[in-house]
Amino acid sequence: MQIACDNIKDGTLQALISSGAHNNEVPTIFAALFIAFYELVILRHMEVHDYPKLVTALGTLQVTTLRKAIEPTVRRANINSIKGAIQDAFAENDVRDIPLGKPLVYTENSLRRSRIELPHYEFKQGVLSLGNGREFQLKAVQDIIETICGMANIEPGRDSYIYIGVADKAADAQRIFHLDGVEAFEFEGRSIVGIDREAKVLKMSLDDYVMRLKDKIASSGLSSHLLENVLSKLDCFVYHGRDILRIVVPGQEKMSFLKDQCFSRQASSTIKVPVQSIPEVARRFQ
Repeated sequence: MQIACDNIKDGTLQALISSGAHNNEVPTIFAALFIAFYELVILRHMEVHDYPKLVTALGTLQVTTLRKAIEPTVRRANINSIKGAIQDAFAENDVRDIPLGKPLVYTENSLRRSRIELPHYEFKQGVLSLGNGREFQLKAVQDIIETICGMANIEPGRDSYIYIGVADKAADAQRIFHLDGVEAFEFEGRSIVGIDREAKVLKMSLDDYVMRLKDKIASSGLSSHLLENVLSKLDCFVYHGRDILRIVVPGQEKMSFLKDQCFSRQASSTIKVPVQSIPEVARRFQ
């Protein structure tokens, strides 16, 4: 709430709510606002992912502020109205296992959360070159494997996610349209292009494509405790008509390695940890 207030000139809740139109009723509105936040953050495990959108929503609230606003039915109506107005600025916690029939909801949730939790999310357009040769790039696969290791070392017990078939550069999406004739579906600044187009280029089934990636990960030299977790958490699902591969990197209880190397994350980048800094990573898991 305070961060939202910091986004306006006056910097107070009174000035923020309905753009200051209910100065005398702020305590009544605050009570409903508090419960709305409680139900979204505590009961539904959501977090704010877009503060400008939250500020806009709070500045245009339509609530009942007359004396009857303290009546239970009217108060509940105000709470529901506030939740409806602000919930688009929130995103739910991600899940390891996408419930059957709900890939759209959870994919969009990940795309929202990725804007504020950069180290825990990575997006790859695929593993084929975007040049005319369309080669299978071992470097792209290696980058994915190093990212798995880096994500596992961010902090204990915290899951991270890699999406393959989602481009984070407009130029890549345009190139894919030129090469494969696939028009990207845009959401939250990401371009969903799918991986089925790459399977077609390689003249293999989607299952064989995913298995090829899985085999590369299996033989990569990742720490056994991490490898077992990751291989059991590869999901392929359809989102807006495009096949997406999601790799869940479950939170670990001890440091992970890729052969004799250690990786970590800085914002959206995966970095190799220098030998002298490995003890610092190890301390995260003590």
